[in-house]
Amino acid sequence: MAEVNISVLKDCFLCSVCKEIMQNPVSLICGHNFCSRCLKKVGWYGGYTCTLCKERYSLGPAVNINNLLAEIIEKVKKEELSYATLKSYTGSEVVPCDVCTGGNVKALKTCLTCLASYCETHIQPHRESAALRRHKLEQPIGNIHQKLCPQHLRLLEFFCRKDQRCICSECVLTEHKGHELVRPELESSEKKKEVKVTIDKIKQGIYKKEKQMMDTRVAVEKLQRDTANGVREYEDIFRFLSSEVTKLIRDNEKNQVRKGDELMKQLEKEIEELKREGTELAELSQVVDHIHFLQKLSSVALPNEDENTATVVGDLLPEPLRKSLSDVIKYMEEYSGWGIPKPKGLLEQSTKATSRSEPLNEPAKFVQKNSLPDQSLEIKNTTAMPDPDPKSSSGVRSLFSSVNIEVDGTERTLGAGEAFLGKLTEKLRRNQTQLNTSKLTNSTDTLVLVFCPVASRILTDINGALQSILSKKNVILVVMHHTHKPGHTVTESKRLVQQSNVMETVDCLFYENQGLLDCSLNSESLEKVANILGGSLQMQH
Repeated sequence: MAEVNISVLKDCFLCSVCKEIMQNPVSLICGHNFCSRCLKKVGWYGGYTCTLCKERYSLGPAVNINNLLAEIIEKVKKEELSYATLKSYTGSEVVPCDVCTGGNVKALKTCLTCLASYCETHIQPHRESAALRRHKLEQPIGNIHQKLCPQHLRLLEFFCRKDQRCICSECVLTEHKGHELVRPELESSEKKKEVKVTIDKIKQGIYKKEKQMMDTRVAVEKLQRDTANGVREYEDIFRFLSSEVTKLIRDNEKNQVRKGDELMKQLEKEIEELKREGTELAELSQVVDHIHFLQKLSSVALPNEDENTATVVGDLLPEPLRKSLSDVIKYMEEYSGWGIPKPKGLLEQSTKATSRSEPLNEPAKFVQKNSLPDQSLEIKNTTAMPDPDPKSSSGVRSLFSSVNIEVDGTERTLGAGEAFLGKLTEKLRRNQTQLNTSKLTNSTDTLVLVFCPVASRILTDINGALQSILSKKNVILVVMHHTHKPGHTVTESKRLVQQSNVMETVDCLFYENQGLLDCSLNSESLEKVANILGGSLQMQH
């Protein structure tokens, strides 16, 4: 009876647009109800027309959420779930007699041999007939058709641990012969223990993610506070640099807050998903019907433990700029005699992340010393500072460190080499490093960036490009492959380079009328070269 009532109620609460039970139901003046999202989808807010009665409104009336209807729908959903999961498969509902017409007579027993349920009247032959008395009678079992083997139409009496399925006595003698078999109630008991452990893990996961989300929120708020303080400090310290420093900090704040918001949204989704899975498993664990429990459990995806290691908050300023600003303040205090407000620790220490260990952004990447094949490389740190002349109006000439390199082979790349240098200069400039380039000379204390376009055979071209380079010079070799396909796959040219003074070899793609192609290979190569130059400069500090 409850099932009929639930079905009728569900039909009353269906949205005429999506044909599903209404979510966040809203009511119009004409009395019709819809999902709030469905009204937006069909253009309610633009057309002012009810999709059922077609009544039009000259002005868009206020569309209010129907709280009473929402509560009734929620109760119907809970009643339906309770009836479906806790009644239909427990045997506690009224099981009708399979012989009586109409299905309104309560069954007294279920015969596991006949696979049918009988009332008081129709069970008598099983009690009186000698042949039928050998049949196995049990308490009334509902949905007995779900407990039959679909192949042999026999009662499912065993659980095969090898194939993870319930089987009948005939299956035991055929395709499951020799497999490990147990009674369903035993396997169900063990599986419920595993489900309980999984539920506990889900609760722990929810707790960790909620804590992580809270830590993330605190970190984002701290970042915003530090950003505001940083803006005020730098406006007082360097008035003539305020616009550039403010832009840098604000861009960093926007990026970090965006990533923090994305992380919190992802955590909210994961928490909701874990709660849903936990609720589903908790309800399933209440089912006492072992066969149904095992059948349903196999279709439920158990959650996996995950280890998120993303972080939210990085430094307010890249380290090279932070050091340069500190040097500038020290210079002006010692030589210029400017009255500078004392910083409150912003230049001395970093803003650390509070919830994760890996930064979301990396303002500058540096290679370690042991990554350079030749430790004799000398790329001088020529941080531009003015001579100690207090009367000089130039004050601070530059906050940038500079790297000097020599360039060879660009004239053979149809402009692609110049484009590579331009991108490299811009990338280093964002990391507060100025790139100074010059043609190849006989000097031995600079790095050489050699462009080698492949015209005949790659090995021949590489040897020819390096032939005029002194063996004492450190070389970064850029091998240029001519193709019009950005996705063209090339074999690493590094394997062909034997010269010991070549510290890195990268590959790039270019085409005659397109220049340097826009592709992932070129981006990776550009990043490698920039990291080497930035890392080599960092070694000199």
